[in-house]
Amino acid sequence: MRQRAPTLAFVQEGESPPGAPVWRPCRPGAQRVPLLLSAGARRASNRRAATSSRSVSKLTWAAEEYDSDLVATYRFSITWQLDFTGRELSVWTSPAKLRCGDLIVLYEAGKGGGRKAFVAIGRAATDAIRSYNGDAAHWAWIEWRTVRAPLALSDAKKSGEFSVMGRSGTMKPAVFDKIARRLTTGDPIALNTLRRWRAQKGFPRTDQVPIRDLVLASLEADANEQALYAPIRGHLERQGWEQIPGEVRDAIRRLRGPLAFDPDGDYGLRPDILMSRPKSKRVLVVEVKRSAVRTEGYRNPVDQVLDYARAIAKALSTAKLSGWKVESLLAAQDFSVLVLDEARVAELPTGVTALQCRVWDGSKLTSP
Repeated sequence: MRQRAPTLAFVQEGESPPGAPVWRPCRPGAQRVPLLLSAGARRASNRRAATSSRSVSKLTWAAEEYDSDLVATYRFSITWQLDFTGRELSVWTSPAKLRCGDLIVLYEAGKGGGRKAFVAIGRAATDAIRSYNGDAAHWAWIEWRTVRAPLALSDAKKSGEFSVMGRSGTMKPAVFDKIARRLTTGDPIALNTLRRWRAQKGFPRTDQVPIRDLVLASLEADANEQALYAPIRGHLERQGWEQIPGEVRDAIRRLRGPLAFDPDGDYGLRPDILMSRPKSKRVLVVEVKRSAVRTEGYRNPVDQVLDYARAIAKALSTAKLSGWKVESLLAAQDFSVLVLDEARVAELPTGVTALQCRVWDGSKLTSP
C-alpha cells in the first residue's frame, strides 16, 4: 500500500523558523497533527517571508519536494457531457486516498450523447477530505485542463488494462503515462500543463481553492433542498410576487431546443421557483441551494440560474410577449465566497436584467 506524508500544509509567512511544525487544517474537535516541511520547502517559505511586504497572516500553499514515486494516478468517469473547455477549478467527489498533486485522466461515457472518450487531464489541488456532517463522501478541489483531441475508449484500451466503471479508480502509472501522452500529443497547452503538474509546480492559492467549499459541497449533496421551496415561495409572495400568468407559462412550455424546458429533450431545464409581477411585467427565476458551491456536473450555481433565466427570456421573445423583464435569484443557506464573487461580475444574458444572491435564514432572504 502506498505510504507517504501528506503533500499539503498551511504556512504562516514570516512564522516558520527552522524545524518548526506546520499545522494542517482539520475538523472541529479533531487532534491537530504537526507536519514538518522539507528543507527545500522551508527555504522557499523563508525567502518569501524575507522579501514579501504582505501581511504575515496571508496563507500560502507549501508543497513537499517532488517525488514521482509518491504521485498516484487516477481515472475519473462522468456520465454527462463535459460542459467546460480550457482550464477549470471545481470541487469533485474523489477517492479517499487522493492527495494533493495526484494526477487524473477524465473519461466521458457515451450515455446522453457523451463522446465515450478521455477528454481532459487533471490534478488534485487539495487532499480529499470527508466532512464530519454531510453525504459521507470524500471531496477535493480538482484542476482540469481539457485536451484538443479526445481519445476514444477503443484507442485508449491499447495502452493497457484499466476500467472506466464507477466514479473513479486507480490507474497503473505506465498505463496512465501512455494515455496522457496520447492525449497531449499535438496539444502544446495540455502538454506544458502536464509537465508543470509532474514537477509539482503552479498550485492554486488558498483563496482559489478554499477548504470550506469541500464541506459545503458535502452538505449540498446530502441536502433536501426541495424542503426549502415552499417557505421561500411563501416569503416571496409576501413581498408581492405571484404565480406567472398563463400566457407566460404557455410560452415557456412551447420553447424547444438545446436550452429549453423540453421534457422530451436530452437536456430539460427545471427551475426551482418561477414567479412574476404581471402589472410590471417581471418574471423571477429562483434557484435554491442548501450550499451554493462550484461542483462537478452543473458545476456553477451562477451559470445554472442564468441558464434558466436565458431560456425564459428566449421563450418570451419567441412568443413575441414584449415588455417583459426577467430577473434571476440564487437563494441558499450558505454561500461559497467564490460563487458570490462570480455573481458580482457575471455577464447577464440578453433579456435578463438582474442577478441577486440571497441567504435564506429560515424566515426571510437577506444579503450575504
